[in-house]
Amino acid sequence: MRASPTTGCNCRYVTSSRDHDDPRSMYTLSWLICTYVYVQGKAMDVQLLLLTVQEHFQKELIANLEIFKKDCAAFVIEYHTNGPMQVSRLIHIPL
Repeated sequence: MRASPTTGCNCRYVTSSRDHDDPRSMYTLSWLICTYVYVQGKAMDVQLLLLTVQEHFQKELIANLEIFKKDCAAFVIEYHTNGPMQVSRLIHIPL
């Protein structure tokens, strides 16, 4: 059996005696199982990577959220004191 083009897997899996009757179905079954094992391994690798970077991203998110809260509070104060509806900001057109 040749290696899977995606996984490089050379494994053979036979689940029952009727798989011996059709070599194509045996190859397809083997290829699907190898591909599943490969994808499962990749998923585990990605999950471990996410767990390692999660703490850094969480700290960065918390820091950025504090900055956003301060900026938002400053904007609200600025809007209420010097907002667009203040009389000093309106353009006076002589009649």
